[in-house]
Amino acid sequence: MGIGARVAEARLEGGATQAQLAATIGMDRTALAKIESGSRGVSAVELVAIARALGRRVEWFVDETPPALASYRGAH
Repeated sequence: MGIGARVAEARLEGGATQAQLAATIGMDRTALAKIESGSRGVSAVELVAIARALGRRVEWFVDETPPALASYRGAH
């Protein structure tokens, strides 16, 4: 999952619209939409602002989620 998809996931879990999050961080809504769709990159400064607004650690947006332990056990 890319950073944009993670931004969208965190935003939706937080119950915010694109317009609300964009206004909170001082970004145009269309720029946020492009980040979420993956057609625009996100700067480190923007990512920190997004993470703070959504109450997430920056690492959550960039680290891959480890595979579930149950799937590992099921494979053996």
